[in-house]
Amino acid sequence: MAQQHLTQHMRKLREFPKLVRSMSSHLSLPVLNLSESSSSGPQNPKWTVLGVKRCIADDFQHMGIEMEWPNLCAFVASVYMAVSLVFALGFYYLLKSGGHHFSGELSGQMTEFEECFWTSVANVVTIGYGTLVPASRAAYTLATLEHFAGILMSALLLGIVVTKASIPTSKIVFSDVMLMTKRNGVPVLIFRVANTRGNFLLSPDIRVSFFKHVATKEGEQVCIGSTLEFTQPPVMAPCFNLVHRINKDSPLYGMSYDDILQSDGNISASMGATDDQSLQNLYARKMWSVRENLKYDQRFVDVLKGQKGQKCSKVLDMENFHKYIPIKGAADFLERLPSLKEDPSQGPEEKSKDM
Repeated sequence: MAQQHLTQHMRKLREFPKLVRSMSSHLSLPVLNLSESSSSGPQNPKWTVLGVKRCIADDFQHMGIEMEWPNLCAFVASVYMAVSLVFALGFYYLLKSGGHHFSGELSGQMTEFEECFWTSVANVVTIGYGTLVPASRAAYTLATLEHFAGILMSALLLGIVVTKASIPTSKIVFSDVMLMTKRNGVPVLIFRVANTRGNFLLSPDIRVSFFKHVATKEGEQVCIGSTLEFTQPPVMAPCFNLVHRINKDSPLYGMSYDDILQSDGNISASMGATDDQSLQNLYARKMWSVRENLKYDQRFVDVLKGQKGQKCSKVLDMENFHKYIPIKGAADFLERLPSLKEDPSQGPEEKSKDM
């Protein structure tokens, strides 16, 4: 009878590598989607890398950090239970071999294999044998190996959990669209950035580039990126409109809206800033397709709302963050909100020049 139980458990153990391979198959890298997800959710596009075999063994920490928290917790629990099960089979084999390998008495409330399994669970991270205490060289050797495996497993898995938990999380959101319009008669390119935590960002570093495919004289198709200079405020409020002036120094100078659409290019933005409360460095990125996400002669719907008795806006309405309306239809809207008549993106020097 004992031999039959052991055979059944060994058969289950042989099926464990299949389970590991099945779990590993779900850790493959997703294909890059150039359209990207909505800026309201996390963006983590990846390229599919060919010619390189990637598995848990050679990139264990990075793949663990990439997992979502529910998947990581399930993976840690699976490894913990698998290690416990392997050594439980070893304890069960010694228990049924007939030698005096353990001291103590069984509780009688569970089967012998369950006693061995819970002994293994208690022994994998602590030296707490429970009702079964090793009493032979073989049992002590097996318990020592389990201690070592538990220490190694805890160091690796705990390192991943601590590293993932200590990574700063960014709540920076980019507008889904970019607007091409005019301000004071000057063509401009505008997009919007918000920090949904509601606090200020210090020393923001904003870098924006326009990428398009061009053909060289030799007939080679290459992707060329040109830097777009945007406003760089020293401190960024919870919501800010970033403006690029299309003047003689702009890569877009001389290009009409149709010309930009026909280029079938992409505009990529990255932003780094320091959170004024946690003093941690935050980073975010966004990519827009000019054909799908560039709108002409529009303006963003206002998202800053004032409260009674306050001159400054203290409420950020994210429901209107991605919305935009035609410039012609905004006249009545501006009349109801006189504070929006002035261009908030211009500094004192720029306003004096315009005047």
